[in-house]
Amino acid sequence: IQGKAFDHRADLYSLGVSFYYMLSGRLPFIAKKPTEYLQKHLCDTPPSVRQFAPDVPDSVERIVNYAYCERQLSAALGGWGATIPELDVKALLGRHTYEHAWHADLWRQRLPELREADENRAEPASEAFKHFMDEVTSPDAPELTIEKLVGVYRVLLPHLLAVYTFHQKVTSDIVDAPTVRSLKFILDDDHVQFVEGEMLIEDLARTPELRERAAKWQGHLDVLLANGDTLDDLVLKPYHGIEWLENEGKYPFTYHRLTNLYGVHRATAARWLAVARA
Repeated sequence: IQGKAFDHRADLYSLGVSFYYMLSGRLPFIAKKPTEYLQKHLCDTPPSVRQFAPDVPDSVERIVNYAYCERQLSAALGGWGATIPELDVKALLGRHTYEHAWHADLWRQRLPELREADENRAEPASEAFKHFMDEVTSPDAPELTIEKLVGVYRVLLPHLLAVYTFHQKVTSDIVDAPTVRSLKFILDDDHVQFVEGEMLIEDLARTPELRERAAKWQGHLDVLLANGDTLDDLVLKPYHGIEWLENEGKYPFTYHRLTNLYGVHRATAARWLAVARA
C-alpha cells in the first residue's frame, strides 16, 4: 500500500483478514472505492468481530483477572511508598503506582466494550493466585524493603511480562485491536519497570545477609506462584518453563525460551533430608 518492501507480516495480516471473514461473515472494512479500502486499512481500526458474531469467545475473564492483579499491585506500591525510608525507592514506587493504576483502568475500560455489565469486575484466577498476591504484598515493616522489591520485580513482574507477551502473540490485531493496543502500552511500561526495579535491588542488596534474604523470599514466592499456576486461567501455557529477557540496549527486550517445564504448575515445596549411612 505504501510502496515499501513487504515481508512475512503481509501474510499474517492477510491471514487475520481471512479469520475475520470466517468468524463474522464480512470483511473488516467496507468501502465503495479501492482508494477508500487502502485508506481504511492504513488508518482505521476494524470493528470488533463480536459486533457481528456475538458467540465468538472474548477476553472478559482474562481481563477481569488482569484487573485484579493490577489493582492489588498499585495499592501495595502506593502503601509502601508512604513508609519506605529509602528516598530513591520511594520516588520510583510513586511513578510505578500511577502506571499500574493506569493499567488497571485500561482493563476496566475494556470490559464494557466486551459486553461485560460490571466494568469494575476484578477477580483472581484462583484461590492459589490470590494467596500468592497476598503474600507478595504482605511485607509491611519499613525495614523489609528488599522483600518488597524482590516480590514485585523478580517474581510478579517477570510473570506479568510472560503472560502479557503470550496474550499479545496469540491475539490478532484485526480481531481484537483494542486489547492488543492496551497490551503494548502495558508491556512498554513493565519492561522499563523490570530494569529499574532490578537496579534498585542490586544497589540495596550489598551485604551477604541482604542477598540471602532476597534469595530466600524469591524462592518462597516462586513456589507459591507455581502452585497458583497462572495469572489468567487454569490452562497450561507455553510460558511454564525457563525463559529470560535479554537486554540489548533497547526495548522490547529479546525473548529467549530455554526449556519447557511440564508439570511445574503442580510444584510443591519440599524439604531435602540428608541420610547418613554407616
